Amino acid sequence: DTLVVDDVLSIPTDVAGTTVGVAAGYATAPRLVQAGIGLRADLLWLQRSFDPAQGLEPQHLVTVTPGLDLWGGLRLRRFEVELAWRELIVAHALDDAVRSFGMHQVLLSTGYRF
Repeated sequence: DTLVVDDVLSIPTDVAGTTVGVAAGYATAPRLVQAGIGLRADLLWLQRSFDPAQGLEPQHLVTVTPGLDLWGGLRLRRFEVELAWRELIVAHALDDAVRSFGMHQVLLSTGYRF
């Protein structure tokens, strides 16, 4: 990625991040097709680091993101395929002003129950 600011040279950046979350909600009974909806909260960590030649310190953000969790899937005996959509609100402070933006996640998972 490259950080671009008007009237300033572009600066190459590396961006990394991860989330860990918990969800609670309602799910239909386990059948061939199962679906659910719930509220969730994720702990979000983002970091942006720069080329050492630039002399810039890495920047990071740690915040709790509330959101909504929707999912549906197929359960064929012990095998399952699930598609989930998550909508999260990320609040952060930038230059002493609190701001927020939406973060969307679409996940496809497969599994086998032992």
